[in-house]
Amino acid sequence: MKKVVRFLLLITATVVILTSCNIAANDTVTNEIAPDVSCITEDENWLPICADGQIYIYHQYEEKILSYDPVSMQIASVNKQPNFYQFCFAKDNRIYTSGHSLTNNYSIISLHKDSFEKLLEFGAQESIFPLSSSEDTFIFIHTYYDEDGHEYVEQREICQLAYNSASKELPVYKNLTGLMITHGVCIGDILFFTAYIPSSNTYNLYSIGIGSLSDMPTLLEQELAAPELYEYNGELIKSTQSHIFINGDDYSKNSINYIIANSLIQIGPNEYGDLTFSATSLFDGEIYYTIDKIIDFRSEDEKTIILYGEGYINELSVR
Repeated sequence: MKKVVRFLLLITATVVILTSCNIAANDTVTNEIAPDVSCITEDENWLPICADGQIYIYHQYEEKILSYDPVSMQIASVNKQPNFYQFCFAKDNRIYTSGHSLTNNYSIISLHKDSFEKLLEFGAQESIFPLSSSEDTFIFIHTYYDEDGHEYVEQREICQLAYNSASKELPVYKNLTGLMITHGVCIGDILFFTAYIPSSNTYNLYSIGIGSLSDMPTLLEQELAAPELYEYNGELIKSTQSHIFINGDDYSKNSINYIIANSLIQIGPNEYGDLTFSATSLFDGEIYYTIDKIIDFRSEDEKTIILYGEGYINELSVR
């Protein structure tokens, strides 16, 4: 997923469902991003503007799009407004959603190296969150709320957006509406997803064709302990609250978890409160990178990773 009451998919007034990059509520981090007021407008939900030479990156832990100076290798500008976040797709940094967890006013954003475009905007009683992506198809969770902020769970829907399409419509999966879907992963032409079951406090696992908007989903498994799903070598990877199971081995979860190439990539606070990036080989379990003060990382080809940190930019080979 990482989110301390951030990705608010409200099941009831007291139940919060979190996205794929999660943080425990008692985690603390000392290297928080500093506030910046240089871009404040009348709209509190502003995104920073890149000055000459600056680039956009994404604070993986704080869930903020920010401008970054690659010369000083420091954060240049960020909106520190509480409850205003941007949410990412796993392993694709082209599309984000942005909004306020209390007042909503969400949007879908296309992010470029030093510019961004709002593709779609939503009202004060709606929100939109990333679910999963496959090539140029981006799949979202679209939620609706009453005036008191309680979700109309029966209206929760799953929709998709075609990247660079002239149409900005969001076609809906007709037979998924009302399911409490929280996490998903695309593998080949199939979307796998989990849906929360309040009566058992567990999750059901389903699948549906990515392009099959009118099909019924297939129920694959019931009573999963955790909703997070991953993909490794074309296979679906499940998890518990604390572990990810890959090829018969189990790995401890961190606040943020990705599988890239043959490595488990993780970000989380160390014992000193600094954010640490680590890479673990899925061949032998060796932790072959541990780097502190991480902000963001990018992997375009799953062979190399570019790390953006506080005072450094590193390019690393991935096993």
